[in-house]
Amino acid sequence: MFKRIKLLFAMALIVSAFVLQPAFSADKTVFVSCTKIVTKTDSFREKASEFVKLENELKDYVASCNKQYESKKAANATQDELKALQEKLQAEITAKTNAIQARAKETETQMESCIKGMLRSCCEAEGLDPATARISSQEGDQARANEVDLTEKILARLNEAEMKTKLVSPVPIMPKLAPQ
Repeated sequence: MFKRIKLLFAMALIVSAFVLQPAFSADKTVFVSCTKIVTKTDSFREKASEFVKLENELKDYVASCNKQYESKKAANATQDELKALQEKLQAEITAKTNAIQARAKETETQMESCIKGMLRSCCEAEGLDPATARISSQEGDQARANEVDLTEKILARLNEAEMKTKLVSPVPIMPKLAPQ
């Protein structure tokens, strides 16, 4: 019914090959650890913890639905009433699950485009082809001898962008007082 959302590893799998055709050097390939990027970026961690919260809320809701069904069953409800209740509860659970999955997909798409943009700009700065990137989703995976590890540079750019966003955040404006 509901599969556990593993945002950290899903992001690493989503960011796959890029279709870019600039003329870059082909002697070195690029290594990127998406797991490291997702776990070391504040906004990505916040989004992951948000989905863990949503998942826990869904589990609690499913538990309460099961209790509701069992209490109705213990009250000697008819089979028709139990079946109607089960269908109603199942529809609600499915709707909540679909809503969470839709939000997860939207967030993953946003995160993917952010990482793609950073990878593209880092590769351009280094004179490398982002299409040759080996995107790793394994915890602790390291770059090979012929690979250039851009993970830390992407992390630095993401964290710098987050700091700029935090500094530019709007300051709440005090309401004007009415004339007295």
